[in-house]
Amino acid sequence: MSTDKGATPIEAPVGRESNTVSSVSPASYVERLSSLSRQRIQAGIMKVHARRLNTRGFEWRSYYYEAFDVFARQLLKDVSDPELLERLLGEVIPQLIFDEAVRRYWPVFHGSEAPDEIQTVRYGSYWTSAGCISIFKSTLEGSILAWRAKYVGRYGDGSVRADTPQTPAALARSRRELLAEYKRRTGVNTNAAIYKARNSGVHKPEFYRWLTGQLRSTTATARSLETFLHGGERPKPRRPEY
Repeated sequence: MSTDKGATPIEAPVGRESNTVSSVSPASYVERLSSLSRQRIQAGIMKVHARRLNTRGFEWRSYYYEAFDVFARQLLKDVSDPELLERLLGEVIPQLIFDEAVRRYWPVFHGSEAPDEIQTVRYGSYWTSAGCISIFKSTLEGSILAWRAKYVGRYGDGSVRADTPQTPAALARSRRELLAEYKRRTGVNTNAAIYKARNSGVHKPEFYRWLTGQLRSTTATARSLETFLHGGERPKPRRPEY
């Protein structure tokens, strides 16, 4: 289990837009637990990873769902503060899972130990891109909601996530970063290679609506394209029509 005490929590962008973040590492929340709880988390993550090794090609999201449950069972059982509950659900647990995913080479999401021109955001113990974080968080939305529902009777719905979608400009910025990261990793040089591919799940008009932030993140097309880009799969040309 990753317990990097030097990890910077929350998202800490490099450069002019850097924001002030809390100094509390996500790993420190695990360190505060009892020895038994830490052992249960370690064993649980080992079981998830073992299943990953034994079921390559399986539905990759299931590893993340299962890992969320492993951390949540131990970190949330004694929570009495609704603000802490939301912090654990929305920030701490996702970053702990991201650390495990990168360290154990789970599919789709990527991070590095040092920043570069693409991976400019510190998330958990690793550097990644804003676009990667956005898709990673969306992958865990169902797990967060399911665990939040267990506490509605006690605290109500304490979700601090805005119901309004991101602005097109913000979406476009994160999507440009995601696209640039994909091209850097795969060596694909043109947009046409992507929107003409049969495995990208998108055609030219939809691609540019996505790239400019006009296509909502909740659409099946956007999710399919972003999963393709994060997966780093090479484009496969469409079969010619006769």
